[in-house]
Amino acid sequence: MRTYLSLLERQRARRGDEFAANALFFTPAPTPRWWKAEEVFWEDVSVVFRNSRGCLKNHYPESLKPFFIGVGVNIQAQPLDYVRAAYELAVSGNTSTEARDCIHTLYRRIWISIQEGGDWQNDAQWQQMRDGMCWFGQKGDHLDSSIGQN
Repeated sequence: MRTYLSLLERQRARRGDEFAANALFFTPAPTPRWWKAEEVFWEDVSVVFRNSRGCLKNHYPESLKPFFIGVGVNIQAQPLDYVRAAYELAVSGNTSTEARDCIHTLYRRIWISIQEGGDWQNDAQWQQMRDGMCWFGQKGDHLDSSIGQN
């Protein structure tokens, strides 16, 4: 029995690696698209991410939720998900009204997360974004406290 359970655990880990490395999640709407595990959530996050992240709950039965979670899909967005999406949008150079609205929403979520604190602030990608040219809320050597207030 122990051997069987360890085999299942290795299979789950390998599947998780495959889903993390490849775009293997499909969402038919709003535009048909394939996603990596870090780009989808079970819950609908389109209010925050617009079309830059996928939602599985709207397209798949609840019975598949444990499978998706088992291969690395988060139920809902975490602070670093907001950071990654803001970084991607910032470096894309997209200055459309939709992009500006999206970045504003993302930064509001990041500001709330900053206030709540947490280990995520030690992440290298967050620190790179915060200290680099992609952090629009920076004034000199400190963060602009008005970010997310509008």
